[in-house]
Amino acid sequence: MECRGAGASEHTTEGYSLSQYANDIIELLNKLEIKKFTFVGHSMGGGLGYILGSNYFERLNGLILLAPIPSDGYKPNEKEHQIKKEFREDKDELGLLNQFLSRPFRREVETDEWFKRRAHHICSVSVGHFDEIALSMEQLNIKPFLKDIKTPTLILSGAHDTLLSKNQEDSQLLPNATLKVYHNAGHDIAVQEPLAIATEINKFIKHNYK
Repeated sequence: MECRGAGASEHTTEGYSLSQYANDIIELLNKLEIKKFTFVGHSMGGGLGYILGSNYFERLNGLILLAPIPSDGYKPNEKEHQIKKEFREDKDELGLLNQFLSRPFRREVETDEWFKRRAHHICSVSVGHFDEIALSMEQLNIKPFLKDIKTPTLILSGAHDTLLSKNQEDSQLLPNATLKVYHNAGHDIAVQEPLAIATEINKFIKHNYK
């Protein structure tokens, strides 16, 4: 599912908050008549997972969070955010692509095509998705409620991700969580360790559907 303001989803004039994004997920599943589901979310999507686990726990079979933002909020690096914003406003996908290519983490798996898609995504999202969601991530504070999320939860993190310590902290507060750390991965773990991630997700889902 692509959030409002991103990809092929509608660029609405309002509704750019993590809580509304979580509501959008539930509304879509209601429309599709899907009663229970396993949620997989990366980074910002991990924050959505925490909200779903707290507000819609009865709908969940499990939560799979890939390098999630911290449950008590995440403020993007101001300098990096501003650089991306300037490229986005100028629709300069090539300039942003060159920025990404200048500092890869694992170049052998981070392909030119992946970086191109990433640059295109950032340059094509709505203003609300880019700016208002950054503020919503900063204001997130669901940490006091983690202890009440009983949903089986799998957190997958990269050892080189700056969010690792926060992921470890959050996993300890969740009563039914497992944390797995990949030592040759950063924040984009699904790209950097795709087979290992897919294997772990498959194992988690099979275990929770016994």
